[in-house]
Amino acid sequence: MTSLDPRRHPFKADIAAASLKGQVDAQQFAQGTDHTVRAFVTDILDAPGGQVRTSQALFGERFTVYQTADGFAWGQLATDGYVGWVEEGALAGASSTAPTHRVVVPLTRATDATIKSIGAGPLPMGAQLCAAPETVAMGATSAPFRVTDAGPLPAKHLLGMLERVDDWVAAAEAFVGVPYVWGGRSALGLDCSALVQLALQAGGIWWPRDSDMQEAELGEPVPVGAPLARGDLLFWPGHVGIVTGTDTLLHANAFAMSTVHEPLADAEARMGARRTVRRLSP
Repeated sequence: MTSLDPRRHPFKADIAAASLKGQVDAQQFAQGTDHTVRAFVTDILDAPGGQVRTSQALFGERFTVYQTADGFAWGQLATDGYVGWVEEGALAGASSTAPTHRVVVPLTRATDATIKSIGAGPLPMGAQLCAAPETVAMGATSAPFRVTDAGPLPAKHLLGMLERVDDWVAAAEAFVGVPYVWGGRSALGLDCSALVQLALQAGGIWWPRDSDMQEAELGEPVPVGAPLARGDLLFWPGHVGIVTGTDTLLHANAFAMSTVHEPLADAEARMGARRTVRRLSP
């Protein structure tokens, strides 16, 4: 009945979002209830208690729940529309306050009374926070902190929800050495498309989750044989990387099992000629 992508539209045989009634077949339709992710990072799974991680949800992101089973909740992440199962314990009731800031470094930690405290974290890039407008001093450090719903965080690790880093490619390069993890979406481990997504979000560009979505939906194609530019996105079937120099590719990949800079010629020798190149507008 439908050609909708189940990765981004909440429907399955037994239940679907009420907004999809008439577009999909399901035994029942539900309005869904809004929640907030309170775990620093939590897996989005293909089944309740499943062993396949399809993505991850980050602290402060909104998640709409349509069904619960065996301690897990099935629903949709607001940030990129991704659908799947998360542990119920990772969620709290919806916050009445919209997030004001997000983390724009690979990882940060909240502190308590002083910078010597154990604190809490790590909070990953992309985590969304409600933060006080003013900064405060913490102990003997001269670095300003901002009090948030996750605890006081270094102010320079945060930007307002409508602000952006100056160089999203540099934000991606900060992940060099991070382990490759299928479905991972944080500096504790990520995959190729999450690297692109997180860096672009830091740059104020809200990008889809998976590489096929990224290839299809944003940017403009670069003609075959045209010179490459820093920030161009190179796509192979099921894979994406970022051009950081005329002959250098940055990508999270299962060959290195980490995020690496690699000579483009080496990547193409291993994976074949790139399928498409997409360039973002300045």
